[in-house]
Amino acid sequence: MEEKTFPKMCENNAVVVVLMGLPGSGKTYFSKLLKKHFSQCTLLVFDEIIPTELQKQLVNHENAWKEKRDEIIQDLDKYLAGQSVPQISSEVIKPNEVVVIDDNNYYRSMRYSYFQLARKHQLGYCQFYLNAPESLARSRNAQRPQSQRVPEDVISKMNEKMEPPNPLKNYWEQFSFSIAIGDMTSVFDLCKDMLLTASRHPVQQLEPEELTETRKNENRAKCNANVIHQADKILRKKVSENLKSIEKANIKAEAKKQNETKDVVLEDLRTGFSVLPKEAIKGISDKDMEPLKEAVISLFSLKLQES
Repeated sequence: MEEKTFPKMCENNAVVVVLMGLPGSGKTYFSKLLKKHFSQCTLLVFDEIIPTELQKQLVNHENAWKEKRDEIIQDLDKYLAGQSVPQISSEVIKPNEVVVIDDNNYYRSMRYSYFQLARKHQLGYCQFYLNAPESLARSRNAQRPQSQRVPEDVISKMNEKMEPPNPLKNYWEQFSFSIAIGDMTSVFDLCKDMLLTASRHPVQQLEPEELTETRKNENRAKCNANVIHQADKILRKKVSENLKSIEKANIKAEAKKQNETKDVVLEDLRTGFSVLPKEAIKGISDKDMEPLKEAVISLFSLKLQES
């Protein structure tokens, strides 16, 4: 494959490239293709920074996991600003560098953090979604050395929560490309072209009026993400409690029904089809979860009766 660097018209524009997908979807292989093709390319591989064994310890400790991710984002911020960050690279960022974030990035909010950094430093930004079926991801994961395998229940949960790019709805995801397993090599030229296009259109910092409105939207998005997260926890616990009273012969069918209903409720909340009372949402910031719990379980019970 012939090596190609950025054309002179964009030689001062580095670009942040965010990869997303399930474990085993081919992200690392794709990042190595980028590394081979672009002479100035830095890979930020989360599995190297946070080894799999440590990830397994952190997976059930959300605050510790978030703190670790925040540390990496802070280091990336410094690197993009031109500072030396040994954890990322032995050198400082080059003017036309491709900075690849190799992680699962299944939540949109995770990816938005990197977009914000690209905007802060006026760099290009694009995303590649390595779209693999859960069954294939599980199969590939099983072929990894034992120490590098991700627990299967983690892959399943990640697949359930996956939020693919939506360029039609989110302007900041306009440079996004979905890659099906098996198509990676054949569509690589298209991926390169999109990456180069993103580099020619660095994200611009906002004007004061736009900044105020954007911050409002960001706060709403964060609030909504937190509501969905808390609702998910409430419903998982509720489904588990409900299944305890189900006869063994019927438990498989009932579990399927209740989990599907749970997913419908969460999707309705996510899209705004269902709206929670203000006092339920306010209770989260006040650390009073009862109003939210009552509202979410009420929605769930209603949907369950309808199904």
